[in-house]
Amino acid sequence: MIEWIVERIQAVINLVPPLLVSEDSPNFALGRTMLALLLIVLVVYVIVMRPFGSFISQCFSKMTNLVARKK
Repeated sequence: MIEWIVERIQAVINLVPPLLVSEDSPNFALGRTMLALLLIVLVVYVIVMRPFGSFISQCFSKMTNLVARKK
């Protein structure tokens, strides 16, 4: 499953930068790297927040109730 996701990310990374920047340009590697980082962050965000968003918010509220001062 993870290998399939990685292959799809690499396919997008190899497809999009030549549309935006010439492959001979010195900024080609920079654009490709920035796109890869954005896609990885997006995939991680979707994996973490989509199915477990309410669970994570409940955990944070419980932790803040434990740490916060009670008067």
